[in-house]
Amino acid sequence: MLIDEQVWPAVREGYGRLRASPGLVAVIAAGLGVGGGLIARRQRTLSKRPDLLGRVRPRRLRRRH
Repeated sequence: MLIDEQVWPAVREGYGRLRASPGLVAVIAAGLGVGGGLIARRQRTLSKRPDLLGRVRPRRLRRRH
């Protein structure tokens, strides 16, 4: 009777409160992860080297012809 009337409602309320609001640390970590990923992607695209138009033969093979 003690468990059913006093302890269980307190446990249910506490569990509901924890489940309803995500932790501040989890929200900050998710934000940093998404922001860091976007910054990394942008830097990767900006620093991408241009593609060459074709292959160039080595210099000594070019001089023979």
